Amino acid sequence: MAATKNKAEAKVSAQETDEWKVMKEIFITKAPKGEDNFIIASVNGKVFKIKRGINVKVPLPIYRVIQHSF
Repeated sequence: MAATKNKAEAKVSAQETDEWKVMKEIFITKAPKGEDNFIIASVNGKVFKIKRGINVKVPLPIYRVIQHSF
């Protein structure tokens, strides 16, 4: 049973690693005057500062967070 659990954990770990390698392009509109020209998104302790007004490639988990927040 322990071997099965280790295999399952390894599979989940491999999937998580692969998601971070997949890059998606995203465009976030510019902020109104007086607001920051960037957004901050984080997943599991990984923090990204993303500039507004240009196309930016981000890892898939960050892309998902941004899509759900707008």
